Amino acid sequence: MDVSSAIVDDTTTNTDATTTTTNDTEKPSGVERPVSYSNPERPSLAIQPSITNPPTASPVITTTAQDELPQSLSSIQTSSWTELLSDDFQDSFGIFHPGSTEYVTYYPYVKERHGVLRIQHGQDMRSSIYSDNIALLEDASSPTMNRNSNSNSRMIKVVFSYYANSMEIYDGFCIDTSVDDGNSWHSQKCWHAETDFTNGSWYDDSFVAFELKEHQDNVVDGSFRIRFRCKGNSDKDDVLFDKVKVLQELLVAEETRSDVLKDSKQ
Repeated sequence: MDVSSAIVDDTTTNTDATTTTTNDTEKPSGVERPVSYSNPERPSLAIQPSITNPPTASPVITTTAQDELPQSLSSIQTSSWTELLSDDFQDSFGIFHPGSTEYVTYYPYVKERHGVLRIQHGQDMRSSIYSDNIALLEDASSPTMNRNSNSNSRMIKVVFSYYANSMEIYDGFCIDTSVDDGNSWHSQKCWHAETDFTNGSWYDDSFVAFELKEHQDNVVDGSFRIRFRCKGNSDKDDVLFDKVKVLQELLVAEETRSDVLKDSKQ
């Protein structure tokens, strides 16, 4: 394929209940019980208390010592995205590697962009580019930093620019991740022609955010890899990539947030 024609591819209501209990004493058989009337026209069924000018309840203001703040306040979390890596391929493949030399190509300049990687066809790893191990930030290893404290997970975002070429409706590309040094891969998202993109245009700042989970209870050395994989059915189906950035979401730990609340009252 000619290079110039290549690509991109969640009040508690207190209710005062008044209960009237009538104790009926069992009467001897055949004996009528006298009926007492407090009003000749109407029997008194119950004594109604008379309340004149009921006192007005004053609002009760309760203060809570700072150290007695509800636990829910200390569980407030904030987050921010921190960059793990950024590559514009100005110097060849950068931290990425070609899955093969047959279906992966580097261009110093193509489609008005400097430093471009091309993947083509649909031959799994051979039609892919994959990264070195990307180290996760150490602060995220604390259980209080996890979105789900029952599993050691991380939120990751990949931002990139791409250009597809000659892709048909079932063709496209995917972003995969590996947490076992590339021995196995998990697909995070796929993009398809006519649904997610059209051929012949650059798509800048495209992104996918996902939760990176442990595989077999182990994140190798606290790192992971990403892979861009072409899903075509011929070597004329290809995608170009110009820039790639990988970020990690960091959550403020619960104990840190409690300290912030205490300091703000001093």
